[in-house]
Amino acid sequence: MKKLKSYKIINIIKSLLLISAIGVIVYFLVEFLSFILNPGYAKFSALYGLFSAVFYILLGTLLGPKIVLASVGARPLEEHPRYEEVREIVEELSKEAKIPIPKLYYFVSNDINAFATGLTPGNACIAITTGALKYLNREELAGVLGHEIGHIKHFDMMYMTITSVLVGLVSFIANWMIYSLFWSSDERPAWVNIIAILVAILTPIVATIIQLAISREREYLADLFSAELNGGPDGLISAFRKIQIVNTGDIPYNEAIEPLYFVSVEELFSTHPPIEKRIQRLLEVFEQ
Repeated sequence: MKKLKSYKIINIIKSLLLISAIGVIVYFLVEFLSFILNPGYAKFSALYGLFSAVFYILLGTLLGPKIVLASVGARPLEEHPRYEEVREIVEELSKEAKIPIPKLYYFVSNDINAFATGLTPGNACIAITTGALKYLNREELAGVLGHEIGHIKHFDMMYMTITSVLVGLVSFIANWMIYSLFWSSDERPAWVNIIAILVAILTPIVATIIQLAISREREYLADLFSAELNGGPDGLISAFRKIQIVNTGDIPYNEAIEPLYFVSVEELFSTHPPIEKRIQRLLEVFEQ
């Protein structure tokens, strides 16, 4: 497992570096805005955006799980016939991962999918589709649930919330820059305006690409954590194979919840690596 341990360390370092890169973009935008406009005005716009971001995090902490669960029509898993089996699996995996046992829900979809929500292990929930409960055997369910527990263990919802806030801050400052160029009465050379427009267009795109890269790295890490928890990747790989056969994209969808799913609904600009690459990574690390 030396290879697994080294990969996990590299993955975490990559994620932190990528998040730092978005932070650098935010700093660059504020400084650039200070260059083309009044410095105090630029700082005010950044502080206003940051205040909005902090408010978003606090709101997400208090209401996030309830909003996400309501958006897919999730019901307590106690109402489902496979509740006892799933509860046993989650209790075993949670104990092994050394986290509190998350609350369990299910929602209606014939696709095989699941997600975890909640910014900390203490308020985490896992929701799983009726399709997963219908098609997956115990070993495959353990693979999928282990992946979601990996997200909880590694605070991935917090990672992605912070990343989303930073990307949102980049977009906010970029939009403010465009607005300021047209409404400011300051005299500026034409080339400054052109560069400012290019910066305002390109920086949100770059930040979003970095955000997707962070998400994909966290997905790989959660896959490996699940395989480690379950003593191997067989159940998870088997679940992936069934997903390739069963899933049609018939699942509750919105831009806020899509990054949380076990497998992505979108193909273009996906927050998840392709299934084949996820299987390949598992086979490489566990040398099968």
